Amino acid sequence: MQYIRKFNPDTTYTPKEGHPLYDLHQKAIKGLPLTKEEKRHITNSIINSSNTHGTTIKLLGWEFDFSPILHKILVYFSYGHYEVFYAISKTYLKEQLASVSKMTYIDCDGKVKKPYD
Repeated sequence: MQYIRKFNPDTTYTPKEGHPLYDLHQKAIKGLPLTKEEKRHITNSIINSSNTHGTTIKLLGWEFDFSPILHKILVYFSYGHYEVFYAISKTYLKEQLASVSKMTYIDCDGKVKKPYD
């Protein structure tokens, strides 16, 4: 179970085929095409989780890590604040946030690329 980690030792649940989040995670990690709704669901779940700036979705004591398919995005807000988020694309991230002034992809070296106004 690559990219799946048990974070609660007391959980009795084991992720398996047939569970929607498990199946979505496997599809994403294998590089299979995702629908718009699946991409939206992943971004929404990561942004609205308790770990806003992370790359995982938590469920019943397990963390599903979507980092291989996520982009690091620097978001400038209209009130002068900026934050870094992880999302599938700027489009799905912008749907989740308010007062966005500008968004920029950041590569793994910390360099800014693809400015967006």
